[in-house]
Amino acid sequence: GSSISKELISISSESKELKFKIEALATNPNFHTKTFQFILFINNRLVENNSMKRAISALYNEYLPNHSHPFVYLSLQIFPSHVDVNVHPTKREVHFLNEEQVIDEIRDAFEKSLQGANSSRAFLMQTTLDMGTDQKPKEADPKKSSGKSGKSEEKPNASRKRSQPPANKMVRTDSHNPSGRLAAYLRNPTQNVLANKKRHKRQRTKLTSVRELYSEHLEKCSASLEQVFSDCTFVGCVDEKYALLQHKTKMYLVNVPALCKDLMLERVLLNFGHLKKYKLSTPAPIEKLLLLALKYESTKGGETKEKIAQQLTELLISKGEMLEEYFAVKITDSGHLTELPEIVEN
Repeated sequence: GSSISKELISISSESKELKFKIEALATNPNFHTKTFQFILFINNRLVENNSMKRAISALYNEYLPNHSHPFVYLSLQIFPSHVDVNVHPTKREVHFLNEEQVIDEIRDAFEKSLQGANSSRAFLMQTTLDMGTDQKPKEADPKKSSGKSGKSEEKPNASRKRSQPPANKMVRTDSHNPSGRLAAYLRNPTQNVLANKKRHKRQRTKLTSVRELYSEHLEKCSASLEQVFSDCTFVGCVDEKYALLQHKTKMYLVNVPALCKDLMLERVLLNFGHLKKYKLSTPAPIEKLLLLALKYESTKGGETKEKIAQQLTELLISKGEMLEEYFAVKITDSGHLTELPEIVEN
């Protein structure tokens, strides 16, 4: 209708490498509906493609409120030989060659247009909630006064308790929204790694020194922070160092490197000697990795960085058996890193 036409933006993109062209009409961030209206034409034929629909829906989630969706009309022109129509018995759903790359290009085109349209936004304005404070008493109306004394009759004020709005209405994100949980960014979010209540029962190492280190680490833990991380909402990144979290009605600025350091230390101590392994698809030469680490470091004693990297490589190779047994770090005799530990599950 007219409400949609006022908020439409035109999107077009073409790729000679992938041999496709799109023309689209989509609503800007000012417009949203309860259901996602996605109309897709491929080579002038009305079809469906769930992968493309999910990609565009995920993009709009960054601009629209929760449970809100856009209207999108998309026309894709692509080589007919690149289209596979034998996916569904009714030929309603189709796939095409280089589908992931094409969808990425289309998503980038939508994102550029939305970023430009996002410079002017219309927001609904909410009046300030009257919580019953700083109210001036009303002056008595002389017309309503009675009696010979000239004093006005004052009716007792009925004290009305003003209901406070729910917590999730006072903040910009809802803590019950699963997409805001940090665990949602894991591949298999089966548990909250930041607040594992059963961690005391998972100590499996028999080394007294490691047990003592783990106990000292637990003594420094804060119960209030553990509660925050167990039921928090990830709002977004502030910069390369800090991120913003929400817990109930409070916002927390988190030092991500410091948080990761403590988290990794806890997980390594907890699973010491029993860490799962990830095998690298291509072995990484230790000496080259050390040279990268020493690139911006200053050396002392006149030794070159190449010499230091060589000495450290020999040291790591000599300790390879211990590194593999305790830390799941496997280094071959030729000085190549082949396996790394899975510190955070999933």
